[in-house]
Amino acid sequence: MTGTFYGLVIESLVAVLLGLTIGYCALLNKRLQRLRADESAMRGTIAELITATQFAERAIKNLREITQQTNATLGEGLRASIDVTRDLDDQISRGEEVLDRIAQIAQAAEGARHM
Repeated sequence: MTGTFYGLVIESLVAVLLGLTIGYCALLNKRLQRLRADESAMRGTIAELITATQFAERAIKNLREITQQTNATLGEGLRASIDVTRDLDDQISRGEEVLDRIAQIAQAAEGARHM
């Protein structure tokens, strides 16, 4: 009878341990499912980041091209402005010379009238 009692105790202990093992396996299974779900979400996030990065790279490339075009346009405009400024300076100098001559003619005419 003691042999059967010990056998029953050992079998009960094995059954309890087996139940605990099954419970722990169920807990691990839930954790693995959460990890897989997180992995799926992480893959989605990574895909979105890759797409956003590609979009940003294209935008930066376009901005660089626009900047180069703008610099070229501004350079042309600046050169044209410098040319116009030089022309205006020349015309102002000539205008001042003409005014000086007119003033001299007016003074000569005024002097001739008084004589």
